[in-house]
Amino acid sequence: MPLIELCNNGEKQDLKLVAVDIYKVFKGASELEHEKLLKVKRTFEERGEIRLREHERIIFSTGVVYKPQSDIKLEIQLNEDLIIEKGLIPFVVHVNSGIEDEIKIAIVATHPHLSVIKKFERLATLYFQRSEKEFFKLTY
Repeated sequence: MPLIELCNNGEKQDLKLVAVDIYKVFKGASELEHEKLLKVKRTFEERGEIRLREHERIIFSTGVVYKPQSDIKLEIQLNEDLIIEKGLIPFVVHVNSGIEDEIKIAIVATHPHLSVIKKFERLATLYFQRSEKEFFKLTY
């Protein structure tokens, strides 16, 4: 993953969080086994999209790794179009205090119609702000 240094002079900045890869898939109460998950990931890569059925949950990798720092205000705004237009419920899976890790977004299908998530579709927007003029790093 490339390392990007961002200079923040106190203004709010943003970064789009998109569906880069599939991290995990759940059907009902069960997580897909490794071989089935690999098949779903290959299909997502080849077709450039995935279709969610009712009660399926997919955790997407965004490719953005964040190292929390106490002087940075971090806010994630979920893509409202997923809720309004597609009937999907997105939520943030990981932004843990003090732990450097990739930000992941989960999508839950709540209706009986198939919904499509395209590769690199915007799932959320990450907003960040620092009170003083310094550099900090995001990796993606």
